[in-house]
Amino acid sequence: MVITVDQAFLQAQLQLRFAQQTVGVVPQGFPTLAGCTLGQQSTLFFDISGQQLFYEFPLLSGEGAVGTVRTAAETVLGHPFISIQNGPVFDIEKTRAAAAAKVILQFPGSTAVAFTPVCFNYPRIGILVDLTASNGDKLRRIFDVEFANKELLAIPEGGAIPDLEGEVVRSVFASIPEGADQD
Repeated sequence: MVITVDQAFLQAQLQLRFAQQTVGVVPQGFPTLAGCTLGQQSTLFFDISGQQLFYEFPLLSGEGAVGTVRTAAETVLGHPFISIQNGPVFDIEKTRAAAAAKVILQFPGSTAVAFTPVCFNYPRIGILVDLTASNGDKLRRIFDVEFANKELLAIPEGGAIPDLEGEVVRSVFASIPEGADQD
């Protein structure tokens, strides 16, 4: 069952409040969670299968974002809370621009049709680019935020092939055992 952004925001607020009361040690240079609030603007991330995966809300301290709070976008994941992380907030516009530039370099003459925030090989995030190659072929590639200088990643037909060596893109939902509640 899909979780709405409003439900996810409430879950994120609850988890932040819980963490504010229970976290004792704070990494050097990171503001205490007790002084943080949650921004309402979220980014919805999808699995490479196309299913909604999680919402990411900015964790704010004073005027700036210092991290994120992620909550599930599908009940199939179980508990609605995923994580609180420090570090930069996903900048969708900047990432789209970087992905578009990579498409031009890697696939000259192609046209990017759609850009979708995705999570793969959890917790890695990026942009799934649907593109039409210069020869008319429809391609899907992932721009990996963590390794932005690398080539766009291909998505194996039908999900990851577990026995391949090297860089393999894996679906989060493909790792959920069969028989999991899909409602």
